[in-house]
Amino acid sequence: MVYLSLLLFITAFVALYLLVPREKIAEYFGFGLVAGPVLGLILLYVMISVLGVWTFSNIDILYIAGIPVFQALTWLPLEIGFAYYFLRSRTSLTYLTVILALPVLATLSHYVYLQLGLLEYSNWYLFSTFLVSLLIHLGLAAYLYYVIQQRNRLA
Repeated sequence: MVYLSLLLFITAFVALYLLVPREKIAEYFGFGLVAGPVLGLILLYVMISVLGVWTFSNIDILYIAGIPVFQALTWLPLEIGFAYYFLRSRTSLTYLTVILALPVLATLSHYVYLQLGLLEYSNWYLFSTFLVSLLIHLGLAAYLYYVIQQRNRLA
């Protein structure tokens, strides 16, 4: 299972290139970089090294300070896709669906990791994973919405 994070990273990039136009990938790359691996590395560091609530076992081929690097990098294409679909949303239901998609995906991935014995929780729960991811994506959505408002005012 040591290549699981690398496999997820490659799968996420393939999905990104199939579902998002190339020019939009380039346009949202900066957002994806900060919202994805940068925020992911910070979150993983806090959860693993500071709080000690997550312990991953053998899911990555590259670790830095105990943090699975490709696990964090997987968020780059996911957050680019999040930005693209959030900014294309036109109805409340679409906004809600896009905002909930990645927290649900994060929770499902943790569930699978737990079932495979690749992740252990210490005083943590799947619902906690969902809530943290939801709060993060609500913040990212608020930022993107603010960017939309600024663009519309300038246009």
